[in-house]
Amino acid sequence: MGRRKNNLRLKRNRRILFVVSAPSGTGKTTLCERVVSKIPGLVRSISCTTRQPRRGEVDREDYHFVSKTDFDRMIAQGKFAEWAVVYGNKYGTLKETIVRSLEKNQDILLQIDVQGARMLFEKYGRDVVTIFLLPPSLGELRRRLERRGKDSWKKMEMRLRGALRELPQMVFYDYIVLNESLKEAAKKLGAIIVAERQKRERLIRS
Repeated sequence: MGRRKNNLRLKRNRRILFVVSAPSGTGKTTLCERVVSKIPGLVRSISCTTRQPRRGEVDREDYHFVSKTDFDRMIAQGKFAEWAVVYGNKYGTLKETIVRSLEKNQDILLQIDVQGARMLFEKYGRDVVTIFLLPPSLGELRRRLERRGKDSWKKMEMRLRGALRELPQMVFYDYIVLNESLKEAAKKLGAIIVAERQKRERLIRS
């Protein structure tokens, strides 16, 4: 009789909320879409917002676009895991989105601002991994905002001032990724996700 193999198998016992924050124009949406398309078992959370759709944006694919009245009603009903006011508009992540993904054994990639990141960490603690995405420079950030052509000059200046306020918050994040090259930034973000999935506390023997 042959010897029985005593193979060790590891199984994930915890799902992860990967939170990506960045100043407007840094490229977090494009980066997150690329990473989600390449990593199995990872889904991108779609936030609710009260702002109007930009050219080319699709409801329920880019955002859930809702009225201010509906958003306030959902706040009162406790439907959000996190929400914040960003540049005069409200953004929020539905609790249902997180619960549904976790029930399907999927990790979630969320694109939210620093206020929302803090709220999620307070609620989900060690299941939250935070990543701050940096532009190469403020000059390059300005050029990216100009190239995308989605904002008036006044709004663009407001976003640049917002970036100056947000950048110091990077010290509270687990990881920092420089988005100088989309290809390289995607590699780095993907490597973070793979490494976090292999942490001892998230694995059990079976």
